[in-house]
Amino acid sequence: MRYAPDQLQTARQLRLNLEDLIAQGHFEQAVQTGTQAVAAAEAALWSKVNAAEDAIATARRYDAFSFEPDRMARAIVSVRQAREQIEAGRYQEAELNAQQALTSATHSIRRSREASFRKQLDSLNNRLAQATKGGTGFYHVAEVAQIVGEMNQLRAQFDPEGYEDFAQRVGLLETQLAGMMETTPDVIEEMVVRMQEHLAALEARGARRDMSGEADAVRQHINYAELDFRNSRFRSSYENAKKASELLALIEQGLAEREFDARLTEFMREFSGLLNEFGPVLDMGSTTMMQLVIDTHGRARAVAMLNALPPTTLRTRINEIGARVQVMAVPATRMDIHESMLRMLEMAKDAAAGFERMLILDQYGPDQARDVVQTAYVQMLNARHRQLEIMETIQYPQVDDPVEGVQRVLQ
Repeated sequence: MRYAPDQLQTARQLRLNLEDLIAQGHFEQAVQTGTQAVAAAEAALWSKVNAAEDAIATARRYDAFSFEPDRMARAIVSVRQAREQIEAGRYQEAELNAQQALTSATHSIRRSREASFRKQLDSLNNRLAQATKGGTGFYHVAEVAQIVGEMNQLRAQFDPEGYEDFAQRVGLLETQLAGMMETTPDVIEEMVVRMQEHLAALEARGARRDMSGEADAVRQHINYAELDFRNSRFRSSYENAKKASELLALIEQGLAEREFDARLTEFMREFSGLLNEFGPVLDMGSTTMMQLVIDTHGRARAVAMLNALPPTTLRTRINEIGARVQVMAVPATRMDIHESMLRMLEMAKDAAAGFERMLILDQYGPDQARDVVQTAYVQMLNARHRQLEIMETIQYPQVDDPVEGVQRVLQ
């Protein structure tokens, strides 16, 4: 009853109905009722895990990774463990992990809403300060006072449960301020200089090479914004400045994605190089290796891995790659790829540890030795498949897989 009382009660009632139908000889209805009972029981079993995953998805929507990365990571790990534990029949452990994930994700949603709202208000406050400095406060005294008063009221009344409404009200204030700013002489001049500097910095990072069309469009909109302002076409000037700002953000995101993809590609190539160095062992395949580890008397024996990278070195270097991947700057659009890369490296590291154990297989029984060999090869094969999947999702640059022969790790 701890998981989902309503669903579980439904399942129990359906079971009672099933017993009555069987007793009365209504077997076709009994089959249908039995199916419904199983479905209801299944829903009850997974309800808390599903609720936790829904909460995690909602937290992602509020960019919780930016505000609560550690708590979100724990929630994701906990809900994954809960799924595995339910499938393994460890229901009490699963409930604890699912509840922990749900609690963490719910807390992250609330904190992320609070942080996002504060960030939105801070952004509005900074823009208000800039506008006032540029002359808006002088020309729009009453309007500025109204915006400040409403900001203070929103800050005092804010409730995370009503986040959408509060965020919309702040957005209206931003629009109101933007309308005031377009009539202020100094604002456009400062904005033009700032955007030109931003564009120059982005071009130094490669925008001229990789996103020349967008860079040219930014320059054009900046010029039109300045020209329209000089000709007193303030709204048109503001719209061009806004479009230039949006394009600058788009270029910033595009360059960040390219830089991330290029760096991830380097890590992929480094990992593939390790597999090549370990290739003689991988290419041998699990079947051949299992024949080698059992002597003619049926006893397990240690394996000497010659002409290949030592498995201890393999594990250490995979771990080093993982540490560098962990601290990468990750654009919001690349979070899933980053997480997949880390999981793939964990698989490969576990496989390398299995190959390490082959060096001391004489300490194992024959069945255990075969299991060590089989598990290591399967884990490395799974890591290899995950690597290929990730490489297919890397948008910039497209790369070819340099590893050959590794598909034979499992015969």
